[in-house]
Amino acid sequence: MTRQLLIVALLGGALSGTGCREAFTAHVTMVARADGAELPVSRLAEMIATAPDVPVEREVVELLARRWVEFTLLARRTAAGDSLLDSAWVVEAMWPDIQRLVVDSLREVMTQDLVNPAPNVVDSAYRAGNLRYVAHILQRASPDASADVRQAKRVAAQQIRERLAGGETWETLNRLNDDTAAASRGGVIGPLVRGTTVPRFENAAFALGPGEVSDVTETNLGFHVILRPELNDVRPDFGLAVEAHLRRRADSAIAQQVLEQYGVEVTNTAPATIRQVGQDPFRARSSRKALATYDGGRFVVEDLVRWIQVLRPDVVQRLSQAPDEQLVMLTRSLVGQDLLWRRADSMGIDLRPEQFAEIRARYAQQLGAIRGLLGARLDSVPEDQAVRDAQTDLRVERYLEAAVASNVQFVPVPPFLAERLLQEADWAVRTAGVARVVEQARRMRAAMEPDDQAGAPGGQP
Repeated sequence: MTRQLLIVALLGGALSGTGCREAFTAHVTMVARADGAELPVSRLAEMIATAPDVPVEREVVELLARRWVEFTLLARRTAAGDSLLDSAWVVEAMWPDIQRLVVDSLREVMTQDLVNPAPNVVDSAYRAGNLRYVAHILQRASPDASADVRQAKRVAAQQIRERLAGGETWETLNRLNDDTAAASRGGVIGPLVRGTTVPRFENAAFALGPGEVSDVTETNLGFHVILRPELNDVRPDFGLAVEAHLRRRADSAIAQQVLEQYGVEVTNTAPATIRQVGQDPFRARSSRKALATYDGGRFVVEDLVRWIQVLRPDVVQRLSQAPDEQLVMLTRSLVGQDLLWRRADSMGIDLRPEQFAEIRARYAQQLGAIRGLLGARLDSVPEDQAVRDAQTDLRVERYLEAAVASNVQFVPVPPFLAERLLQEADWAVRTAGVARVVEQARRMRAAMEPDDQAGAPGGQP
């Protein structure tokens, strides 16, 4: 496992809990504790030292110790018979899913008169041509292909164009399409709007009248023959495309409306702050520094870190290098999402019972999966608490060891479930203990590495 992938995996758990980090100046033997359980420095150092792909760095050690805390808290609650499945736990653990569905319902209410286009609207949209529904047949040739290969593909595309002009059907010639995904849809790659594809293809597609076929068009993918179908041939699909286009426009208008209504202002220092957060979200998780202000509140670093656990990993990885403009747009988008949720609540919009049941089932499945990996069960556990805790702690330790060694899948506790567990528990990750783990793990790993310089001339190291 590379360092980058490991960090992303570790960041899959909670970052923004209120938790505790303890610093000790005296001799430290424990790196973390959780409800009476303790993780020795020597044990975590051994796990890391014997996993050569795991970098021996403070950040990694601290995150692994944090994951051990979360695993231990979950496993002990399970062994004590707590299902963690009541409604309050579901709402806490699954808030991103709940927020998304509630905000989607709000958008439906606010856009229902805007996104069901009448037939005349579909006709007008087709004639205007700003939303272009097109199909293509591609003869694929990469830019680094030989001149002979590219010429052969150009000729093949030209032949397809001539056969269409000679009366052969698009459906027949689509069988020669090298774009298999598009070919399965009759060659359709639309709808397109300006700026969503490469200029050469876009210019050719937007120059076509109804039913027209382009000349052979060259792009980095190869050689295209492009068709703009007649509206009557694609009316149902084009109608759906118009509806989706109108919905996106309406959603954008709603988002802009709520930002203006609340007077959202992104701070001048937000981009630089977000880039710093992107380098180490774990360290920034409790910061109250403002990234944006609005009537009645602020969006702070702590809020961003909470959202980081929801954003796609590739987005998180780009935060530390993203330009100011993108980071401002991201901040406004996240603030807008929170404010739309507030508006939905004020309007009494909530989940439907079937939606909540589906979310609860998904949460139960996630919880069951991590419990299974930890060997944590709600039944058949010893009544004696000391024996039960000892068995539970051993299972957690074995799972963490196997996960660090990449022998089993590393699956963190669902992030917002972990956050709630941490809020209710007595736990700590010791700063001095983390430093000791780094020191011991590096020493142990160095001792295990072969001495490549042994026997070097002159006895030089």
